[in-house]
Amino acid sequence: MKKIFLIFISYYILISCAVTHHKKDLIDFKINKIPENKLKLDGYYYREFESDMDWENPPYHYKKYITETGITKFKTLNSLFIYSDGFTFVLSGIDGLSNYYCAEGIIFENSYENAHRNIQLMIEAQKSKDKKLRRRCDFEPDYINNKGLTEIIGDKIRIQHYQAEMQIPDKDSFNSYYLYEMNGIIKNDTTFVINEIKNYRTDSIIKVNYIYKFRRNIQKPEISNYFKKHM
Repeated sequence: MKKIFLIFISYYILISCAVTHHKKDLIDFKINKIPENKLKLDGYYYREFESDMDWENPPYHYKKYITETGITKFKTLNSLFIYSDGFTFVLSGIDGLSNYYCAEGIIFENSYENAHRNIQLMIEAQKSKDKKLRRRCDFEPDYINNKGLTEIIGDKIRIQHYQAEMQIPDKDSFNSYYLYEMNGIIKNDTTFVINEIKNYRTDSIIKVNYIYKFRRNIQKPEISNYFKKHM
């Protein structure tokens, strides 16, 4: 019991000491909203890509599968849930073999469609009567990590989100939350293209060509706007 208590206290101190940076650079969440007819909002936006694997330390739950199949690239999704007030929730690195199988037993299928299925399972689990299931599939609504804001002016789109990182890279230090920003152009109400990403921590910008497409999904994570609630 004493050990559990100490772990709990350590975790509490870790969270309490975390620092949220770049608040002054945030989109004005008090008055921000998504203009009508600019983007469909009854679903999420996603980008498909293939990712490499850390072959030295593959996740234990599909080590056997990747050994047997010999796959070297993983079908992966980055997804964005955008709400009418601009609040944005980010789900990054979801693949068909990831650990987002909280609502059902894992299905090994290296496909984009299975990655979409995993996202759907997480959303559906939020309305489950099973408290343990809801906790396993939780979107951590009271933590700023992966929470952000989207602003649209004309055909230009700006998406910000916070990401948890160590204050001192590669050192045992408390987590901090740093701001990232994607800028791009809206092509139509179901597609936008991101052409640059800004890292506020390093004050650097990289050029990209990321196409985000829309996938209709009536259910969305029921998360209140973190910034209006906590900031």
